Amino acid sequence: MSKDYYVIEIQESVDDFLTKLNADNSLTRGITGLALYNHIDSQINLTGIAASGLECIHVCSWGMNTRTPQIKLYPLFEGSLNDHLRLALGGVSTVFPAYSKELDALEIYNNINNVYPPSGMLLGYSYRYLESLKTLDIQTQMSSYEGILDIQVLH
Repeated sequence: MSKDYYVIEIQESVDDFLTKLNADNSLTRGITGLALYNHIDSQINLTGIAASGLECIHVCSWGMNTRTPQIKLYPLFEGSLNDHLRLALGGVSTVFPAYSKELDALEIYNNINNVYPPSGMLLGYSYRYLESLKTLDIQTQMSSYEGILDIQVLH
């Protein structure tokens, strides 16, 4: 990436927070991300996309559809979210070591694998969004992409 970069913070205007939480998932974030990318790219020549944390997983759903020459991803774990949580339950890893808040892997696993995930937030992410990520694996969910894709797992 170049030394010039922009960090974009999205503030939605949805008044009904419960509706927002229940509609939050990787697909809706992907559609929004692609629309924002195209809008900004029409004003500023974007040369790449970078994402960290859980954001990496849904960036994959729309980043492959851009014309950006470079995508850099810094995910919190390898494999799917469910696999990562199962490893944390077994004591092999901690849930999200990059976050200072201590998290309960069993609580997260139970909530996102519930038939009806609860409405609520965890580290700024809705349970519905986390539920949509439970089986996605950024290593295997890629579509055709030309450019440099750099994935560095954060420990």
